[in-house]
Amino acid sequence: MLEEVRGKADLVVIGGDLAERGVPEARVRENMRRLREVAPVYFVWGNNDDEVDYDLQSVFEEERVHVLKNKAKVWEHGGVPVALIGVGDVSRKEADIDRALEHVPPQSFRILACHNPAIVARLREEQHISLVLSGHTHGGQIRFFSIGLYEKGGLKWQGSTAVLTSNGYGTTGVPLRLGAPAETHLITIVPGKPTPEKKCLSKTGKTM
Repeated sequence: MLEEVRGKADLVVIGGDLAERGVPEARVRENMRRLREVAPVYFVWGNNDDEVDYDLQSVFEEERVHVLKNKAKVWEHGGVPVALIGVGDVSRKEADIDRALEHVPPQSFRILACHNPAIVARLREEQHISLVLSGHTHGGQIRFFSIGLYEKGGLKWQGSTAVLTSNGYGTTGVPLRLGAPAETHLITIVPGKPTPEKKCLSKTGKTM
């Protein structure tokens, strides 16, 4: 999958739950190094990332991964300012969108990354968020026909904001998925288009 997206991505966003209890530090470092070969890597915290018995923040610093916790990274693309805004975990009451927006230019295209899609309930029209990236739910993880504990991941609209909730890679409780395949996403945002174009890639890199 990484070979398929190499040279096609401007940045990599990790939406949290990169690690949990039992995930060794060496594996986290190896994953970071592989992803960094694709593009600069940005990370927002998930509810399980604090379970490890090592300093994950120090790992990110050493592996040159940019952690966005209630702050933003702004750059220009084609003369247009683009802001990637990262906030803390909603379930731990660590998400502060207004604080993250403090130094974001008002005319920028705004992408909000938050582990938990519940962040959508906190959006206000004057924040002008164009795209939300989230995960957390695993798409229900185990689904029978169309029934699951949570909605299957996908792209929806809330007013003028596109909300992408990913099935992600992990599992919880039991190491099994059914009807909610693991996925990552290659997103292309095209000026003038009414919706972002989206490709979902399975673990093997096959386009879904």
